[in-house]
This record gives sequence, C-alpha cells and structure tokens, in this order.
Amino acid sequence: MRTTLDLDEDIITALKELAKRHRQSMGKEASRLIRLALQTKAAESEAAFTGFEPFPTKGRKVVTDDLIDQIRDSESI
Repeated sequence: MRTTLDLDEDIITALKELAKRHRQSMGKEASRLIRLALQTKAAESEAAFTGFEPFPTKGRKVVTDDLIDQIRDSESI
C-alpha cells in the first residue's frame, strides 16, 4: 500500500541505513519498525493495565489482602 509520510531528515537517514543493512526497501524497513513499536507499546500497555494473569483457582482458596490480614491477626504479626 502506498502512502506519503513527512519524516525528519535524521529519521530518513537512519531508515536508509537500516534498510541497506537489512537489504530491504525503506518501506519494508519502516513497516518492520512501526510494527515492532506498535507491538511493544501494546504489550507495555497491556502489562500495565492487567499486571499479570492470575492462576486459575481450581476450587482452592484465593489469597486476598483480607486473607493475609486474617493470617497476620491470628499469628499476631
């Protein structure tokens, strides 16, 4: 797909160097870099939003802050 981008000169120079090093066209190299940036950004925002995916409980008791407080109280910690 063809489009026009207005890029700073230093970006164009770096993109040309990377494209030459990877033996790709500037368009292919730009697509690779943009895709990488978008995937990284998506992964960062997903991790920041969800933190981590908890293990399934499988019928076991779930450790919560309240449970920790109860254990602390019972152990006088």
